[in-house]
Amino acid sequence: MDIEAPIPKRIREALEAKGFKIGDFYQNVGINSQYIRNLNVQGSIPAADTAIKMAEYLCVSVKWLITGQDDEGLSQNEQILLSQFNLLDSKNQEEILGIIQLKINNLKKGENLSSSGIA
Repeated sequence: MDIEAPIPKRIREALEAKGFKIGDFYQNVGINSQYIRNLNVQGSIPAADTAIKMAEYLCVSVKWLITGQDDEGLSQNEQILLSQFNLLDSKNQEEILGIIQLKINNLKKGENLSSSGIA
């Protein structure tokens, strides 16, 4: 049975979640597939400068990349949402915030409707 080591697994998950291509990751970080294979086989940790480059490219914290935990207590989905939100200009950020508020209001109305139906 082939079991993926934690760091290569998190790299793969982050790449997939963001829709990034592995070749672009290798090129931007300055590594190759053999480097990742070595991390997987040896279960080792990348050098600090490489870990920083990886985390920056993937828009995750170094701590999350190495340990799977984040200082801010954000889940991977929250990190992805925040990193994608930060790519938008202020006008689009405001639009997204409005959509979120609309969704919350609709959920509250739905909760009130179901609560009033029970009472």
